[in-house]
Parts: sequence; C-alpha cells; structure tokens
Amino acid sequence: MTYEDLSVFCKHYEHGLETRREEPVYDKAGLVNVVTDLPTAIFHYDGTQAGVLWANLAFRKILRWSLPGYNGHDLPLWIQDFSFRQRLQPCLDELLVSGQNQVMTYVERDHYLQLHLELIGGTQGRYLGRACIYNIADASERQEIQRIDYLLRNILKVYKGLYYLHPGKDTFEVIKTTMTHWADGKSLKGIQKLLIDYAVQSVYVDDRERFLSFLDFDNLCHQADQSPTASVGDVFRIKQADGSYRWTVFLALRLQQADGQYDILLCCRDDAWETARDRKSLLPILATSFGIHELEPARQPYFRLLRELCQAMIHYSDIKFFWKDRERRFAGVSQSFLDYYGLTDEKILIGKTDEEIGWHIQGKKYEEAERAVLEKGEITRHIIGECLVQGRPHRIAATKFPIYQGRRIIGLMGYFEDLEYEEARQVQLRQSSFVDDVTGLLNFRGILQAADEYADKYRRYGQDYTCVLLEVPAYEALFQEYGDEVGQKLLQVITQQLLAFHVLNETIAHLSGSRFCCLVPKAMDADFRNKMLGLINAIHGITNIGGYSCTLYLQYAVAQGSEGQDFDEVMQLLRKRLDEAKEQQYGQAIYIGDRLVFDKEKFDKLDEEVSVMDPDTYELVYVNDYMQRAYGLSDSSSWVGEKCYKILADRETPCDNCLNDRLRRDCFYTATRRNRKTGQYLFMRTTLIPWQGKNYRFSMAFDLSRYIFRDREEIDVVFREVMANDVIAIGMREADPHTGLQKMLEKIGHSLQAERVLIFEEQPDQTVSATYEWYQEDLQPMAPTVQHIPMDSLRPLYAAFDAKQMAIIEDAQAFVRAHPGFTPHLSGVRRLVSGHLTQSGKSLGFTEVVNPSALAFKSASLLLSTLTLFLASMLRNRDTFRSLERLSTTDQLTGAGNRRGFTEYIRAVPDGIFLAFIFGDLNGLKRINDTQGHEAGDHLLQQAVRHMKALSGDNAVFRMGGDEFMVIARNASEQQAQQLVRELLARYRSSGISMALGVVVCQTPIANIDEVLSQADREMYTDKERIYTSWRHS
Repeated sequence: MTYEDLSVFCKHYEHGLETRREEPVYDKAGLVNVVTDLPTAIFHYDGTQAGVLWANLAFRKILRWSLPGYNGHDLPLWIQDFSFRQRLQPCLDELLVSGQNQVMTYVERDHYLQLHLELIGGTQGRYLGRACIYNIADASERQEIQRIDYLLRNILKVYKGLYYLHPGKDTFEVIKTTMTHWADGKSLKGIQKLLIDYAVQSVYVDDRERFLSFLDFDNLCHQADQSPTASVGDVFRIKQADGSYRWTVFLALRLQQADGQYDILLCCRDDAWETARDRKSLLPILATSFGIHELEPARQPYFRLLRELCQAMIHYSDIKFFWKDRERRFAGVSQSFLDYYGLTDEKILIGKTDEEIGWHIQGKKYEEAERAVLEKGEITRHIIGECLVQGRPHRIAATKFPIYQGRRIIGLMGYFEDLEYEEARQVQLRQSSFVDDVTGLLNFRGILQAADEYADKYRRYGQDYTCVLLEVPAYEALFQEYGDEVGQKLLQVITQQLLAFHVLNETIAHLSGSRFCCLVPKAMDADFRNKMLGLINAIHGITNIGGYSCTLYLQYAVAQGSEGQDFDEVMQLLRKRLDEAKEQQYGQAIYIGDRLVFDKEKFDKLDEEVSVMDPDTYELVYVNDYMQRAYGLSDSSSWVGEKCYKILADRETPCDNCLNDRLRRDCFYTATRRNRKTGQYLFMRTTLIPWQGKNYRFSMAFDLSRYIFRDREEIDVVFREVMANDVIAIGMREADPHTGLQKMLEKIGHSLQAERVLIFEEQPDQTVSATYEWYQEDLQPMAPTVQHIPMDSLRPLYAAFDAKQMAIIEDAQAFVRAHPGFTPHLSGVRRLVSGHLTQSGKSLGFTEVVNPSALAFKSASLLLSTLTLFLASMLRNRDTFRSLERLSTTDQLTGAGNRRGFTEYIRAVPDGIFLAFIFGDLNGLKRINDTQGHEAGDHLLQQAVRHMKALSGDNAVFRMGGDEFMVIARNASEQQAQQLVRELLARYRSSGISMALGVVVCQTPIANIDEVLSQADREMYTDKERIYTSWRHS
C-alpha cells in the first residue's frame, strides 16, 4: 500500500498519525500473542469511545453475539451499541485510573462470559489494551445453572428492593426497586450520600440513626463475622407512596470477591407483621416469648419538654406558622401569624378553612398543595401566591409538611414568608456585598450578577454582548516593590481611565490584582476597537504613580457572549486568550514602529499574495511584489491609499461578503475568492494585526490551481475537506437544525457555483417533496412546484446511486433518453449531482445540486459525498428538535398548549395587538372523577378543549392547570370578547358541560401578565359564584 493510499485509509477510519510518544505503546501492542484459541483482541480507548483494532476469529465470533449488526469481518470496529457500551465503559474508566487489570462477567446467549481487560500503555487521549474472553460455564453444567437460575429468580420476587453495593468502587447498583427516583439496572456513585438521602426521604425519623448504623460497612462486616450465613437483618419503618409508614425487613449479605474484597447484597421486603391478620392477639404472645412484659414510659420527660418548647415558639418566635386538621381547618397559629394579619385572637380562625376566610386571591394552588401533604405525605416548599393582608394583596411563599400520629397523618403544619419584605432585605444585602472597596466598581460577585442578565437577554432575544478581560501586568511588580499604598493608587488611576471611555462604562468590575472585566451590551465593531486602542494608549501614558516612575502596558482579551454556554465558559475562554496575548505581547507591539510582530520583509519575495489594509477606511497600506505583478500594479503610487475593493475587485463599493466586521486578533478567517485579472481561484486567510498604533487587516492568499495541476487527486481531497468543514461548521453554529440546513445549502450553492440546491424528503404516502431550496438571486424558487412526486417515477434516479450513495449526471438529456418513462421534475437541468440521504439503513430522500459550474462539477460530487451523511443527521436532529419542542409546549391529555406554550405565545405577539383572555374553570370535574372514574374525567377535559378550539383555533387554547383553561382571541374588542364568551357558553350548555368563564381585554405589550391572569381569574370566580348560586336555588 502506497503512502497516499495509507493516508486515505487512516482518514477514512479516523486513525491519526503515530507520534513519537505513541511509538513505544504500539511497539508493545505488536508483541502481544494473538495466535491462540483464546478469544483475544487489541483495543483502543480515548476516554469516551472504544474500538477494536484487531481481533482473532474466536473474539470476532463473540462480538457478533454481543453487537447486533456486526458482520464478524470488518475491523477496526467502533463500539456504538448503547447497552454494551454502558456495561463496558465503567471497566475501561477504572482500567485507566488504576492501571490494574479489570474483569467483567456477563451472560450472552446462555453463556456465562468473563471479559479480562489489560492496559498495554498509552498517552492522554489514546490508550491501547488487550482483551480476552473466557467461557466460565461448561456445557455439562448449563442445565443445572438454568434450574438454579429459575429458582433464584422466583425467590427474588418476594423482595421489593434489591441493591448491590461495591464499597471498594463506591458504587450502588440498583437491581430491583420501588423507588420512583431510582431505575432498575442503574449504577450510582457515592454509597454514603445515597444512603443518607434515602434515610432523610424515606426512613421514619426515629429509625434513621439506627438505619444508618445498620448499613455502616464496618459494622456490617463485624456482625457478618458473627453470623454463620454472613448476613445481617433488621426492620425499619419506610415511607410508602400514600405517605404512611410500613415496617420493612432489610437483609444484608456479605459477598467475598476473587480479589479478597467484600461487596454487600441488600434485600428489602415487607415485614410479616404488616400482612398478619391476627397480629393484635399474636403481639402479646411474641412479646412474652422474648421476656417483654411491660413497656416503660421512658420518654415522658422528653415530651413534657417538647410541649414547653412549642409554647415558647408559638408566643415568641418571628416565624409565621400554623397547623391544620385533616379537613384543612385551622387548629392553631403563632403570635407572629396573628400580628401579621392584624388579628387579636386565634378563635377567629379556628375551625375554618382558607376558602371560608377568603383571604387567598389564587387559592386553588394552596388547596392542591395541602391535599398533597395530607393525602400523599409530600412536603410542599415555597409555593408562591397572593394573600389579602389588612386589605392589601401581598405575595407570600408557603411551605407545608405532614403531622404524624404514629404512622398516620392527622394534619399539617406550615409557615410562610412575605416576599416583598424578603426581597427588600435581600437587595440591601446584595448592594453591600457586590461593590469593590478599593475601586468602587463591582466586584466578582457583582459582575456575575450582571452577566446573568446579559446572558438571559441573549437567550430570550438573541441580543449578543461583548466581554472584555483587561490586565496591567506591571501592577504586581509595583505592588511588591513599593507596597500596598502605591498599588491602590495605581488601581484607582486605571479605574479612572476605564470610566473615561464611555463604551466600557456599561458594566465594569475589578476582579483581583490589576485584572478588570467589562461587559458591553452589543457585538464588537470598529468603534469598539478604536476605543480599546485609545484605552491602551491612555494606560501607556501613565508614567508616574505616587512619585514613582513606571512603564505600563495594557493586555486585553475579547469574547462574545455567544461563544460560550454560560458566563463561566466565556471567562475560561477569555483567560486563555489573555495568556496568549501576554505571550505575544500585543500591548507592546504597537509601539515598535513600522514593524509587525513578525518582519514584513519576509513577505516581500513570497510567491503568494500578501496585503495589509485599514479595515475602517478600506485603504491598502502594503502589497507584496507577487501580488503587485498578479494585479498589474506598476509601482506603489498606483495602489497606496486606494480602496481594496477598487483595486482587487474592480468595484465602487465594499464587497458584499467583506469580513472586516468579523475579524479578531486571536484567529484566522478562511475564504476563497477569484483574481479578476488572471481568473485564478485563491485560498485566503485573514486576521487582524497590531500595526502603527491600531488594528490592520492582514491577508495571505495562494493560487489553488497550482496545486490542482501539480496533483489533482490531492487537491480534490484538500478542497473537499476545507469546504466540507466550512459547511459543517455553518450547520453546527445554528441552535435550530432547520436554520442550519438552509444555511448549509446556501454555502454549498455558492461554493459550487450552482444554480440551485435542493433537499427532497420521502413522505409517508410513497411520494417525495422538496423541503429545502437555495437558488441564485436572479432565479425563481421551484420547491413549491415539486411536491408529492410519486417515488415510482424516480426509480431510475435511485438506481443511479453508486456505492458511495452518489449519482453524477453530466448530461441530463442523455439520462432522460436512456431511461424512458423518467420525467425530470425540474426545468432547465443540464448537469446534476445527487446524494442519497440515509440513516441507519433507512432511505430519507436525496439532495440535488443543479447545474454546478463545469470547473466545480467533480468537486461537487466529492463535497456532496462527504456531506450527505451529515445532512441526513441534521434532518434527524431537526425532527427530534421539533418533537421535543412540540412536547414541551403541549398538554399531552387534551392537545391544548401548556403553561410554557402560553408564555411563548404571549412573547411572540407583536406590540399594538388587542388580546382577549378568556379564563375558564371546568365545574364538577372532581365529582365526575369520583363517581364515574378518571377516564370519564379525561374525556370531559378533552371535550371542553374541542369546543374552545372550534372557536379560536388550535394554537390559542391552553391548559393552565388541572381544570383551568385559557383561550386567547386576537384583535378582539370588549364587545367581541363578550360575544365569544356567549358563544362558548352556548356550546357548553348544548353538550351538558358546566364552565365558569372570565374575560379581560388588553393591548400588547403587556407589562405584567400575572396581573392580567389575576384579573381574569377574579372575573371567572364571579361567574362561578353565579353558577353555584343558581344551583343552590334550583
């Protein structure tokens, strides 16, 4: 195999070139004996993905058992099967961390197999290992093993929970469970934390200490040593789904492993006394059999003290707390509670519910929360609502929890906070802790708070922002030599300069030392760069601090908020860029005259185009000899001070695709362009450099045709990879795959100089439709005219796809003549390159590049063959994105929008639109659920929504809660809104449905949507009271 063929092979299978550091590892791998009957393989692992590089026949046979779809021949093999990777990955991670051999036992096709992993060696990100598989169960034992396995599986049905604890690895494996927040087969890290969380959430408070002592590993081992069965058991009260507690038996078995370490198998089941029918008569007998004849009231002094503590809390605590009975009636309140509401005696409240008192504006959520506490034993925390306090509404947050008598819930207790008071107190605390003492700017906590607001605006409105990290490195030396006083004066002077440049005074913070951070609510532009250069000059102009001479340079790094997932990631990027700026000393480079960070003379005789121009004025300031000859420039007088677009592109205005606004110092931008004089296609790299006190644009370009004629095959690969990377990068930058696909087609069309590029997707009715299209500006769209094309009429095209899923048609008319019956559905097609879109063996459709230029025709097939798989993945991601987006905004029972859908709908309505909010509450739903069942209740909810959609459409009906709905009507006046309410009520009466309705009309933008909802809610309750009054009189 030639070097070129080997290079293509390695790229195809994603193999990197062997480095000197990797050479010893691969040499060791070459010494492994693989000529053996024992299933043996050499594997590669990079910390994320595992792949088999070589395996003997015995090992490949077992791989076919374990990995569906593997043909048993092709290598290398990257393991994609999720279930097998989930079993294998913990062993591989442990192998890298410990360096010790790992063993994994599993069952495959009734074979008990043991996988042994050995680390050969490696460097970070690339490790090699040896894998061997042993069949640990002989065929003669198989029948007995199956019988024992059958018996054990049936015995295990007795247990509600089975857990396997590996103390040596600190892992907690869930075999079987009834816990809703754990899943069967899941392996969790951190045994001690998991047991403590379980005890707090599920173990009765009086049993928790004993429970944790029982499961202490050292205690378990000690007790197991005393037991002939190496097991320990105990009983505890465990919380059930309905909030009650049941006695549960926990049995712990100590299991010794081959390496001498111990694991624990933990089994749980209900205690026999929980199911015994005559336990009242049996319990005295049981107690007597153990010599227990009398229970001493040992805890009476404790309960007397507890009563005294409760009385002190009721009378003197600032906490506004209360307690209620099973019917949600007040049984008592604290003195602070009475003072808050301006009450003098709790007798006014005792025996009444919140509804009877009538002080909750939105009482439904509090009623539901209290029922969850009383009926399920849940703890509801920080439920926010509005309550009337001495005639004025206040926002409060309430927390409530169950009161147990024995194992039964007899009531609830709760407390609440006034959010207005709490928010004012928190504002005072924040203001005092967010300011830096020395500079008076924000400190690190303050900038974090501000960054959250900037990031929120970016997420919600797409408003990007600029983050700048600045530092004066000489500060540390001045501080150490002259002391704290000089250091503080320097910081204050730097602060004054920062505040003097208004572009930076939006949000400025002092982080530490001489490091500052600035947030600017807009993307970086030319004005921003000029201000930064002015700031650099100003800092450099500071030569004396407190009578001490100094020479200062400002280093800075810039990042856009869109470059990171969060502010922490943006700060990491800024720190990295600032370190790079220090290494290259950009801050100092601008003061060394007509010199770049490199010597420009190096480029004078280079046989590639090199130029420097002012990005603000577009004036050329440097062109090397090669470029002057290429563009026919006789001497410097013919181009110095001329506009680049006039000299290089023969235009009177800047180029449409000019990169000036996107350039930065810390990276190169790549592009292709055409020399208008020679017709050559040039590959260009462009960046910003510091020169003569400001930023200039530096560009290098080389002639692609030289490399094409030197080695056409090599340049095809280069061109394909460069363009494919650019196209893929465009698609991946977009959060929405739909937008990414459209921009990718645009890039492909421009790159191949095609007339149009389309994606056709197969439909469920055996047709194909154009779903995406890009076309040249002087053409008309054709996608609307090529919809639902029968697939049978396209069979010749599908048959033309080769092994690489490409169809290359150089003469479209000849193709039509060669395939009678085939009709081209696009007019004007001369040349066509099409790629078959597939995913996991399933055909999704195809792409079409229509009439690419003759020069780009072959490149089109190469580029499209690289991108076809990625386009298919983007289509799949788009479908997943749409499905998740639809599910996240839709109520699954009724098909109406949910609360999130309501919020997004309101946010999308433009300003100046009148909206009618019709708020509805379905009457009698609980009665239907109790008497006819929840299925009848669900049907009633669905029927109610159908009537709403019949009047307002699918997109304007939302389910706001259990039996609460919202209908939004656009461009509706008060009279029209009332007419809609009357029509809706008429529909419900004809269907036998009782619905209370309230309506509010307001104009966008809506400053406070919660206030609108509260108003609609009050109107609805007025209607509900009317309905209940009519029921009582009837």
